[in-house]
Parts: sequence; C-alpha cells; structure tokens
Amino acid sequence: MQWVELNLSGDPFEVLPQLEAERMHMLRKLAHNVTADLDSGSVTRFTEGISGIYQRSSTLPRVEKIVIDSPEDK
Repeated sequence: MQWVELNLSGDPFEVLPQLEAERMHMLRKLAHNVTADLDSGSVTRFTEGISGIYQRSSTLPRVEKIVIDSPEDK
C-alpha cells in the first residue's frame, strides 16, 4: 500500500528499507517453521522442494559475512 502511495506522490524507493525489513521478518518466521518441520521428521528427502532448499542454503555464508563483518559490530 505504501509503495503505491509513494509511487503516486513521491520517491517510491523510500519504502525499500521497509520492504526489505518485512521480507527478513517473513523469512525468520518461515525458517523457524521449516526448522520445526525438519526436527519433527515430517520433511524427508522425498519432500517436494527439499533439494532446492539445500541448494539455496549454500548462500548462507553471504548472510554470515554481512552479520560477522558488519562495521557496526566493530
């Protein structure tokens, strides 16, 4: 909604940090739920999409680099 309003009345890129924060919030919730599914044993090697999750998990070191090497932490 804010994106549409900003697009009509100003700079739509002002809302990008809010969109990124919302995606991070949704990802944290989803990761929590997927972890619970993995721990319960309801996800197996035959679960649709599990191989894609495994392949995408190779990008996690990028997140680690951002968090660990963050200038705010120094």
